[in-house]
Amino acid sequence: MRCPRIGRSMGSSMILLSWIILLGVSSDLVLGADDFYFTRIGDGESITSRGRKTVVDQERRVTLECAVSDARQIGFRWSMNGISLHNSSRRYQIGSNLYFSRIERDEDAGEYSCVATNFSSGHSKTSAPMSMSVIWISPTTSVVLSSPERASDIRPGVDVVLKCRIEATTSDITYEWFRNGDPVERSERVASRGRKLHLNSVTGMENGCYTCSAKNDIAGISTPVGKFPLIVKDEKIPKILLVPEDQIAKKNESIRFDCVFEQTTFLQWFFYDSEPLSNSSRYIIHPNGSLTITHVEERDEGVYKCLGNSLSFPEEEPQIYSCSLRLAYLQQLSSNYSFDPPPLISNNKLAVPENGFLQINCDEPAGLPTPRTWWEGPDGKVVLSETSTFSQSSNTLTLRNVNLNATGNLYTCVAENLEGITRASFELIVTPPPTIFGHPSATTATEGETTFFVCQFRGAEYPVSHIRWMKNRILIHHVPAATPGRRNLGHHQNPIALGVSSPHEEAQFSQRAFLFPENGTLKIESVQLNDAGDYTCEVITDGHPPVESRPAQLFVTEMLKFTPKPIDRKLELGTNSKLHCRAKGSTPPVIKWVKEGQPLFQWPSHVLDQNGTLHFLEVKATDRGVYTCVATSSTQGIINSTIYVDVIVSPKFSVLPKNPTEVTEGQSFTIHCAAFGDPSPTISYDHRPSNNLINGFDRNRFRVMENGSLLVTEVMKEDDGFMGCTAGNSGGFRREEVRLIVVKSNDHYYSSESLDDTVMTRTISITLSVAAGYMLLVVGLMMCLYSLWCRYRQLRRKQAYLAEVRKETGDAEMKDNVNNSICNVNGNGPHHLLPNGHVVKTESCRESVKSDGETAKSSHSSTVGGGTKTASVTASITSHKSAYSQSSKRSAASSTWVKHIINAN
Repeated sequence: MRCPRIGRSMGSSMILLSWIILLGVSSDLVLGADDFYFTRIGDGESITSRGRKTVVDQERRVTLECAVSDARQIGFRWSMNGISLHNSSRRYQIGSNLYFSRIERDEDAGEYSCVATNFSSGHSKTSAPMSMSVIWISPTTSVVLSSPERASDIRPGVDVVLKCRIEATTSDITYEWFRNGDPVERSERVASRGRKLHLNSVTGMENGCYTCSAKNDIAGISTPVGKFPLIVKDEKIPKILLVPEDQIAKKNESIRFDCVFEQTTFLQWFFYDSEPLSNSSRYIIHPNGSLTITHVEERDEGVYKCLGNSLSFPEEEPQIYSCSLRLAYLQQLSSNYSFDPPPLISNNKLAVPENGFLQINCDEPAGLPTPRTWWEGPDGKVVLSETSTFSQSSNTLTLRNVNLNATGNLYTCVAENLEGITRASFELIVTPPPTIFGHPSATTATEGETTFFVCQFRGAEYPVSHIRWMKNRILIHHVPAATPGRRNLGHHQNPIALGVSSPHEEAQFSQRAFLFPENGTLKIESVQLNDAGDYTCEVITDGHPPVESRPAQLFVTEMLKFTPKPIDRKLELGTNSKLHCRAKGSTPPVIKWVKEGQPLFQWPSHVLDQNGTLHFLEVKATDRGVYTCVATSSTQGIINSTIYVDVIVSPKFSVLPKNPTEVTEGQSFTIHCAAFGDPSPTISYDHRPSNNLINGFDRNRFRVMENGSLLVTEVMKEDDGFMGCTAGNSGGFRREEVRLIVVKSNDHYYSSESLDDTVMTRTISITLSVAAGYMLLVVGLMMCLYSLWCRYRQLRRKQAYLAEVRKETGDAEMKDNVNNSICNVNGNGPHHLLPNGHVVKTESCRESVKSDGETAKSSHSSTVGGGTKTASVTASITSHKSAYSQSSKRSAASSTWVKHIINAN
């Protein structure tokens, strides 16, 4: 019975533990989500210290930034002086940033804070306040008397203080003082302190008209319009009774300056520092001293000075008082740039939501004198009612609770001054909330086709309302995002190219998707697989919440295509290579290769086609040709792609440069480098560390020979380094380097001229040596021929002599004489001359003669004794004849060979 209790207890404990864990995890998640901090506030400055931003009144496009470390599930809002801000057409929030289209000094100066709130937990954090100060100075200045209190109290010896009066929101102002249009020079009695000018112990010498100008580096310069005439009464100087006033005149009108002195001999007028003015067609000086200028022009603008001399004391300085003339002007108002915000629609129409709120400012135009500005309503009267108000200080028109009946009302901003009047108007368009009645439909498109999505709605027409599209909840936009009062929607005749939020998707999508703004139709060209998804249209009308359509799905059918398409290839001869062909479609295709001029799908033994890949085992020259990859799908048909395959031999060196190579400065040398390949490679050279190609070398010293070798005619010290030889063709490149060591010559330095002389001398010497050798060869051959010819003639003579001996065998006396002569040859004893010319030694001359006689006799009669001996002699003679015949043949062959040599030479 205890076990169940234990089980129930353990079960309860486990459940409790689970809840504790879940609560802990949830708490950690919430705490983790709330653990953010501000990273940027105002202009992006650090918010660890109190921020400050300074702007100028009426400044355009000011932004206050706000960012946190983790913006997930974070919402933002802004507050000013602790009060939450609401969007208006002039000041509005987009995202986390606060934007000002125009700064108003009365409304925008204060402390701003950014409030970030976690949507899931409700936890909020407020940034440190950032103070925004607005710098402004009035456009004009004037001068007033600060001391003494009244101008009548000014007399000689009194200290006078003048004050430059200006309205400003800053004290950082620089002042400059003028007397009669000229800068006031400081002295012991004249000093400027801030906006005040101190004149100590004044005299009549300080009399004149005083003006001042004010300058701020940010807000600009204020021009003087109000002057103070200082009049110190003195009996010795003329007293001015009427000070000339500054004038503003319209062009081509006439004006008059009045100036009256008391106790003066004469009065003169000056324009700046020119000669005294006199009566003319344009200037009239009246008897009372007044000056009239007729037909005022731009050249007449400037400072005029009235001068009076003392009647009783002519030696005293004359009194001068100045006045200025300026032309009136008025800048024209325009609906394009005078309204803030500007009209959002063509034809100067401005949209406001039904029962909505509109605030629009009319920028005061530049003009002289300062123009007066006001708004007129549809009835042509100044706007002033319960629903329409006009602020004179900021020229802002405010419309509240506008109904649909106000559509078409015309409101006009009017500005007027001496120069004239100018107007700018806009037409009010009141917009109802939009509703979608035609939601986009799901569609199926084949990859590469064009598809459309249509979205139909009721409400204000384009461009008051416009459509934007989202894909998978990601905004597709090219037109700037809609912001209160700042969306610039002109009339578009052509489709607008769209982009998307992701940079990668934008690169793929922006050139193919278009929005037709008039009807909001989305067009997608060349549909791709990653275009598939849910598409939603959103109708945007200013002042109304966006309205979304139901999502419409895009299905994309993959087309039959190569992935990627085959391209021309170069295969290395003798290597193992592959040709790849891949394709895909809605169903897997069958891929085959075919070669032009070869039976379909039949390949040599060294080529194998496997699933679209051709395998080459030792590429052969016959593999060169045109190949086609064919992809076949049972549902999508056939596609093919043709390429050309070339068989090449990448460069290989047949001659490599000697490495290293040591040369002497000033001498010449050659780098031998040769390579072979198919196609035949080209040879180029480079030199490190200069990394110049051969084209960059000095062509007077470097020359590439026809065989690819590099000839350097004159080596210089800067050539020391590495010379590279590169052989290249369509199959690739190969490079070899040779270390070139340049040593300095210890003997002499060869200039390029002396080196050319040396080369020429060597050339001549070699030529002469070759010629001499040739001549010696010819002479030797001729001597050999002569020797052979002599031996030939000697043999011929011997043969002729033996023939004569055989004819004269009957003359014994001749035989004796011959035998005796033979016996006495060289005194060496008895010899016998045979018919072949050989001499045979015998026992005695007598015996020889007898034997011969017997032989001779036997030749004329029958054989009588001594037959054996005669046969022996006959055999000997026959043998000698055979030897003689062989010798004659060799002589003839030698003669023939000599003749061939002579003919060849």
